[in-house]
Parts: sequence; structure tokens; C-alpha cells
Amino acid sequence: MEERDEEKRMVLKSETLRHLDITRKWSMFISVFGFILAGLILVLALATGTFLTAFRPADSVPGFLDFALMFAVFLAGILFFMTVLSLFRFSRCTRDAIQNNDIKKLDKAIKNLKQFFRFAGLILIIAIAIYLGTLIGKGASLTFLLGMQA
Repeated sequence: MEERDEEKRMVLKSETLRHLDITRKWSMFISVFGFILAGLILVLALATGTFLTAFRPADSVPGFLDFALMFAVFLAGILFFMTVLSLFRFSRCTRDAIQNNDIKKLDKAIKNLKQFFRFAGLILIIAIAIYLGTLIGKGASLTFLLGMQA
């Protein structure tokens, strides 16, 4: 049984560990910058609600769109924060794995990297859906295109 386990073991070369260490450093830099951006997005969400309330004409009633916009910005900030958090965790676990030669920490790091790409893909899909919805709803309708020919 031990021979089969030994055959399936993966050994990382020192060059691969160097590449992982460089990747870890860059991911740490990007994640710290991302935390700053996520904080700014969350502050923007609060400011959006405040400004929409403060600059609303006195005779108008607070609407659902004000709340929806504030909630959408807040949700974007949380989603971005979760993405950056998984990149940060990848960096920390990779550092621990390289320093302690710990395969379990490396496994945890790779799981966090998978989660990072999952969140990034989700953000990309949402952005494409919003973009296509805007094109279809506002600018690229058949009526708009026919009106350009006249």
C-alpha cells in the first residue's frame, strides 16, 4: 500500500517553489490593493445613499431605484471583497506551505486560488449580462437601428 502512495506523491522542484513564491508576492500585493478598493466601493455605497437622499427635491418621495442603486453598489463591494479575500488567503497559505514544506497548506492555498477564479468568473458573467442587457434594452433595439436609416 505504501508503494502505491509513494508512486502518487507529487514532488515540487525548487524552481517550481520559486515560481510559487513570486506568485505569492504578487497576489499579496494585488490583494492588499484590492482590499483598499473594496473599502472604497463600500464607502461609495454609503455615500450613494446619502447623496441621493440629500439632493432629492423636497417634493419627491424616496423611491425604490435609490435603494436599488445603493444595494447594487454595496453588493458589488461585498463580492469584490470576497474575491480579494480568497486571493489574500492563497498568498498566506502559499507562504506557509513554502516556509514549512507543508503539502496540506499548499492544498488549502490551491483551493483558495480556485475560489478566487470562481468569484472572478462570477463577476465577469454578471458584467457581461449587465452589458448585454443594457445593449438590448437601450441602444441596440431593432427600432433604434431602423430609425438610423431614415
